[in-house]
Amino acid sequence: MSLWSRLDCPEKDGGFPLDTQGTLTNDISRWQNEVDRLQELQKARLEDVIEKARLELMDMWDKCLFGPEQREAFNCYFCDVNYTEELLLLHDAELVKLKEYQEKTRPLLEALEKWEKNWVLFQDFERKASDPSRFSNRGGALLKETKERTKVQKMLPKLEEEMKGAVDAWEKSQGSAFLVRGLKLMDYISVQREEYKQQKDKEKNERMTKKTENTPFKTPTKRPPTGASGATPNKTRKQTPNQTVLRSASVSTLSSASSTYLSVPSGKPPVGSAKKNKIETSLRTPLQVFNCTAEQIPGITYSDFTSELSKKASQEAVLNSTVLLDVEKGN
Repeated sequence: MSLWSRLDCPEKDGGFPLDTQGTLTNDISRWQNEVDRLQELQKARLEDVIEKARLELMDMWDKCLFGPEQREAFNCYFCDVNYTEELLLLHDAELVKLKEYQEKTRPLLEALEKWEKNWVLFQDFERKASDPSRFSNRGGALLKETKERTKVQKMLPKLEEEMKGAVDAWEKSQGSAFLVRGLKLMDYISVQREEYKQQKDKEKNERMTKKTENTPFKTPTKRPPTGASGATPNKTRKQTPNQTVLRSASVSTLSSASSTYLSVPSGKPPVGSAKKNKIETSLRTPLQVFNCTAEQIPGITYSDFTSELSKKASQEAVLNSTVLLDVEKGN
């Protein structure tokens, strides 16, 4: 920083013109007089000059990524309120040292700056991934975001490996450790990842707590007891009135047809045993719907039988074809 800048003098803006027609000796003399004047002015304004130097120091500390311990070494001079020329010289010497350090570590600082930019992008993509509204994006925005996120995820480990190798080589050549805000490089990266993980867990817990608070409490209902005698109601299918009538008619028709089928003479020889006769008689009981008795069975002809079936079918409006087929086979 020039004396003009430190002292906010107007000469910086062209208030000290050169005499192009004068000799070199005269020019040197004029410049020396200007320097002497500024130095005298600086002595009179030492407090302002030193405070400006301290602001510049803080800016250099930030650029060099110095931690609290690294800044502590100069803290006794940084906080000194006895503004003297010696104190100003110490500040100037510290500034020179920081500028030299910045120049030596420039490749490492630039690589770390690149990693930090990608790390911020990664966190931004992670926040977007948890937003359900992103699926409504159109025009390929979601696909583009996915590609960029994948690119950043692959780049971060690669940058970390490159930085680790460069830092190891620098520390061997310089004989000192390269610190990032007071930490070794890989330790600093691990801390960044851990802090991000803790932040995500905190946000997740806050969402769960908020969801629990907004959910109304429901009193659990008591189930009805089911004992051995209690029957569990079966599922019932809702039916229209027409469906119920048709089903009832169908069941009635099938029942009648089944009863009729059991009463059809099969043409087989009569069973000799009394037990078989009793069973056959019980099975033939439905023939009463034809207004006939067991003694009249031998006198029924096939024409009478089919005529009776036709009457029955016209009354019920449904006739099972299986019955007629079995009757014809039995005849």
